[in-house]
Parts: sequence; C-alpha cells; structure tokens
Amino acid sequence: MTTVPLPDTRASAISLVTAAIRGDVDTVRFALDMCDVDEFVPMFHASLALARALASRLRSPEGLMAVDVKLAEISRNHPSRDVRLAAQLILGHGQTCYPPVETVTAAETFDHLYSIGADTFNAACRTADYGIIDVFVAALAMWRLLLPEADIAARASMVCNVGGQLWASAEPAPPKLEGTGTLRVKTKAEDSPPQPTLAIPRCRLPPLSARK
Repeated sequence: MTTVPLPDTRASAISLVTAAIRGDVDTVRFALDMCDVDEFVPMFHASLALARALASRLRSPEGLMAVDVKLAEISRNHPSRDVRLAAQLILGHGQTCYPPVETVTAAETFDHLYSIGADTFNAACRTADYGIIDVFVAALAMWRLLLPEADIAARASMVCNVGGQLWASAEPAPPKLEGTGTLRVKTKAEDSPPQPTLAIPRCRLPPLSARK
C-alpha cells in the first residue's frame, strides 16, 4: 500500500535512493546505522516504494515487466543469500504499493496480487530476520543495476520529483481492478475480506555509543 510518509521520512528515502543510484553503498549503510529503530520501518517502506516508482517512470510497461523478470531470476539463482532475499523483497513490496496495471491482465484482481506480494515480502523479512538491514542495502543497491540510466548528474532532482509525484497522489487504501476488458479502478468495498498485513522488518542497530 502506498501511504504518505512524514516529511523527514520522505527526505530520508529520497537521500537513500539517490545514494543507491549513485552507487554510494557506504553512504546508504552509514545513514541506516545512524537511523533510530522507530524511524527505520517507515523509511524502509518509503524507500522501496520510491525506487519502484522511479522504475515505473523510466521504463515502459514492457520494460518494467523485464525488470520484474530479472528480479525473479535473481531471487532464484544469485549465489548471495542477501541478494536473493533483496530481489524477493523488491518484488513483494512492489505488488503491495499500487495496482500493477503495467504487468497484469484485466482478469486478475489487485487483491490477489496484493496477497501474493505480501506473502513474498513477509517471507523475505522472516528469512532475513535481524539481517534485514544487509538485505535492505542490497535491495537499494540493486536498483543501480536495474536502472543504469538513472545514474545522471541530475539524479537527485529526478528522484525528488518522482517522490513528489508518488506521495502527492497516494491514497489511504489501494484501489482494485475489476472487469474482463478495459481496466477500471474502483474503491475498496466495505465487505471485502481483509488484506494480509506486511511484516514489520526486524533490525538490530548498534547502540548510540558505538555510532559516534
């Protein structure tokens, strides 16, 4: 689900994604090491949503589908456990942010895809456990490989603009798709079954004394 994060969280997510696109993994890890535990979860979700939104702006529907296929291959075949989980994390989270109209047929429903995405995301979080920060860093770094065209001098402005578009149009609940022909958007029905809840990533940050 795409929700509007607080201004500080938005700024942190923009900084993290910009650093990741630049290839500056040390800056990403330092920012996470300095992050308060209570700030980590909203920044975690906001950063994943922002990176996905950036991909949707830079790639055609077919190109975005190719990105997802590449992520699926990485999640199965990469020799690094953290990288496999990172790809799984991106795929799962992406299906819970907004209706993926670029890659689905009209006969499929967002509820079904949301459930699959939530299960995928939650499985990655459970497997990573307290190593979720390493997996998160790998996920952010992966976008540099997936979106090499984003590494330009104006990357910070581009990421900031995408964030503004993403959160300006965010809604409190994801819409659904219905019908078998043209895709149509409707609001959540009152009698719809509850959607699965995303897991809260577990992290073990070093004590403040060790971060000075």
